[in-house]
Amino acid sequence: MIAWAWHRNEPYPQRLFRQLRSAPRDPALDERHARFVGLNVFVTERNAWITSVPGDTEVRMECLVDSTLPDEAAKLGYRLEPIGTGERILPHSIVEKFTRNADGELVPLTPGSTAKVATTVTHAGIVTTERYEFEMGTPEANPTMRIR
Repeated sequence: MIAWAWHRNEPYPQRLFRQLRSAPRDPALDERHARFVGLNVFVTERNAWITSVPGDTEVRMECLVDSTLPDEAAKLGYRLEPIGTGERILPHSIVEKFTRNADGELVPLTPGSTAKVATTVTHAGIVTTERYEFEMGTPEANPTMRIR
């Protein structure tokens, strides 16, 4: 049941939404959101994932075990704390290469083989990830923490 605000002949939720949209924005929250978006782009471009709530000051992320992201983030001034490992299903984590035998059939390419690759097939698979947590911080406290 919708509560009606008889005062404008419109439903109460619509009036609240209109008030929310017309309220002045907090510049500090806008700055934090912009920094979080930049961080998310930075992390995503390096095949990693932010798993915390957008805009939260405590950021959690996951990256592949051989990722350079933790080192890159440390160079920017972030102090990453390892919090364990996890698993993710990735669409192309298993790669199979095939060659053709004398009959023209596809056969798996053996490791170290110099035969020409006829086709490559990828499958979804489970990979291990490393999880990290760090404080978003403020740009005033450390200006090098700005990513974009």
